[in-house]
Amino acid sequence: MVFTQYDIPLANTPDGLVVLDGNDWAEGRATHRGYLNHDVAVAADGNVWLTAFPPPDRTLYRIDIATGQVTWYAVAGADGQGTRNLIPGAMAPRRMGADSIARIDTRTLATKLYRLPIESHPYRVAVDRHRNAWVSMMGDDWLLRLDARTEAWSLYQLPVLNCDNRYVVSDHARDEIWIPCARTSQAIRMQFRTPEQVRALREDPLPPLPPPASSAPRPAGVLPRAAPADPTVTRGVYDMRRVVRPADLTADERAGRKLFYGRRSMCHTQPSGPWIDRTTVRSRGRAFVRDKIARGSADMPGQQHSLSPQQIDQVVAYLETRTPAEQPAAEAGWW
Repeated sequence: MVFTQYDIPLANTPDGLVVLDGNDWAEGRATHRGYLNHDVAVAADGNVWLTAFPPPDRTLYRIDIATGQVTWYAVAGADGQGTRNLIPGAMAPRRMGADSIARIDTRTLATKLYRLPIESHPYRVAVDRHRNAWVSMMGDDWLLRLDARTEAWSLYQLPVLNCDNRYVVSDHARDEIWIPCARTSQAIRMQFRTPEQVRALREDPLPPLPPPASSAPRPAGVLPRAAPADPTVTRGVYDMRRVVRPADLTADERAGRKLFYGRRSMCHTQPSGPWIDRTTVRSRGRAFVRDKIARGSADMPGQQHSLSPQQIDQVVAYLETRTPAEQPAAEAGWW
């Protein structure tokens, strides 16, 4: 078994990578900083595409298997805002109330939006062997299909009430659809009748159901919707040689950086927490900052029993390298 790891950085700098990446088990679990790589799919050309959550701007990543180059793409809606609810598999649709799915040509980046025929919570998209798109609707008991040829929607009512169908999988070999029900401890297998079976049903001696009246009300939630404007796609390429280059720090500063992001970044990196940089150290003094880290306060636990004096000095040394310009306006990955 051979494992190959590919870095998906936050930015085109060494700081765009997580400090503890989980490879050294002696250091403990990987630190969480920024995007979550949520879903992955392999294109026909063999390159790999990933979705990111929650993406304020970059929503797709592509890994070139031949070169290892990572490229990011931002899918923007008609209003110019970065969107996170267009990408199949992203968790954001259930949070954002998405009303569309997007089809992106991986060669040309041409993007087309398809508005859903009902107002619901799309969660996952799967493509069958006929290239039709199946959309699971979390919170409802509907399964939607977008015909690849006619671009028409079909709605399928699931046989289980309150299924909570978040995922959908297409079995290309059998040409079937599978849906797990999160709330009812069931799995639903969706099979399609052959033309012969359909003809046999039509010839069944049982009387056919009466056709629905033309004035019958539309199913609940089904509303005529105007087609949305197709979004634009922004492309960016990382210089991976620069990304993996070690940061320009001393040994003590690098050690302090690892300790800071491994233990304190959750409180001192997100915008709602107190930002700390060289300005803080210079205004309060190294002795004050060192004592605050060791003793803590009513809002911060002290580290005197978990960090040695040398490690505390290393954290202070790293803090002196941080500048106010590095403070993010909105740190991705915090919610």
